[in-house]
Amino acid sequence: MNICIISFSGRADGNCHDITSVVSQALLNEHHVAAFELCGSEVSPCGNCGYSCFSDNQACPMSSDDVAKIYDCVCSSELAYYIVPNYCDYPGSLFFILNERGQSFFSNDPNRLELYLKIEKRFIVVTNTEQENFKKAFKYHVRENGEPDILFLAAKDYGVSSIEGGLMNSEQARRTVIDYATGPGSLSKAGGDQHPSADVDDEQVVYETAPQMIDISYIRFRGRVLDIGGGGEGIISRHSGEKVISIDIRKEELEEAPDRGLKIIMDARRLGFLDLTFENVTCFFSLMYMDESEIGELLKEAYRVLKAGGELWVWDIAIPPKTDADIFIAQVNVRVSGGSEISAGYGVRRTRAQSADTIRGLCENAGFVLRAEHHFDQAFMLRMVKC
Repeated sequence: MNICIISFSGRADGNCHDITSVVSQALLNEHHVAAFELCGSEVSPCGNCGYSCFSDNQACPMSSDDVAKIYDCVCSSELAYYIVPNYCDYPGSLFFILNERGQSFFSNDPNRLELYLKIEKRFIVVTNTEQENFKKAFKYHVRENGEPDILFLAAKDYGVSSIEGGLMNSEQARRTVIDYATGPGSLSKAGGDQHPSADVDDEQVVYETAPQMIDISYIRFRGRVLDIGGGGEGIISRHSGEKVISIDIRKEELEEAPDRGLKIIMDARRLGFLDLTFENVTCFFSLMYMDESEIGELLKEAYRVLKAGGELWVWDIAIPPKTDADIFIAQVNVRVSGGSEISAGYGVRRTRAQSADTIRGLCENAGFVLRAEHHFDQAFMLRMVKC
């Protein structure tokens, strides 16, 4: 696979430089990697021109710099990584320079712009504060109505200074970057049983997603795990075994789940556990079966039973606004620890739309703070923390 990596930092060393090196080294053995650090490239801002990029017969006066080479690299790759620093709560100026110069590169060539937007992109952002501005800026670099796949790295979470650098000296931060670079999206299609949870009649219209490729094999939960809606395929108990307590409101779902860890019939809106009991709470494609008020009750309970610093992990699917379909089915291929691959179908009658934004908002309303967010086509993962 051809992979392009671009660092938008304004300095020659520091965290973005180190992250670029880590991502490159993680991918070089199996892929062809080209990396650009814009601080060392000739990238000129727009200026001293008469908007020649809007003309059919005038060349951009800056066309001799490296911008075209960088865009050509992205367009000839299957995957691109953008490493972006936070400057005053926005991406650094080099990001916007490349962005504005795209007008010249894509001018009068809609096919080239369409190709660029189709290239899969992953964004790694070094920020201790702002996130929303980055999401808005990156949306212009992915397909229409698509959500950018972003890993937010807060240096303060790893006990280092953003200004002084050294983020990649933290083994935990380094591992997070490597897992992000090599993990989600790497699965091949796997066979296996599917268990849609909504019965389908011949006369009903079904909306079925393409297989969503999700890799959780690299995740290592610290401490005990409460898995909400853990019946059926029992993905989390398959992954983490005896440290998992799986609850489900339906006895038959728990009976179907593998006999790993502890299984309890329980309503997640009224958890029968003491405060501050668990280090982790997981929801693997379980929120899609609830309305927002039920999710709110669940999240309030999850917050209560989590210890300070405990984490809420949510994997779920973006459900589009209701159309003619009666049933929505998310097809999912999951890699768990040990390399096993599991295919499953999660089906629900169409009652409401949802997205990563709506679920994140509900989590934040319950008091959680976002630590990481990944997107895998329509599926998404939110890693939230109880501060």
